[in-house]
Amino acid sequence: MVDNFDRVYKQLQRPTAAVAKARSSIQLTKTLDDNSLDEDERVRQYVAELHRYLNIGEPRPQTQQQQKRKPTGDKLLSLALPRSPSPAGR
Repeated sequence: MVDNFDRVYKQLQRPTAAVAKARSSIQLTKTLDDNSLDEDERVRQYVAELHRYLNIGEPRPQTQQQQKRKPTGDKLLSLALPRSPSPAGR
């Protein structure tokens, strides 16, 4: 007998990308099997869903503007360390 708590806990441990890929894969199959759609519309939907499926979990490329805004290690260090009073102010 499997405890419901154990089942929910195991679901929470699954990586989100794996869950998303599984759901996307199911949706791809449903789209292929949907006979209510025109063949052209089915192909369009399938290609859009396939694109989403292939890009699940991949990091987005950063634009040059985002890279410029990213502080360097020295900048982060200077922001984290408290400033000492200047010698002229003593």
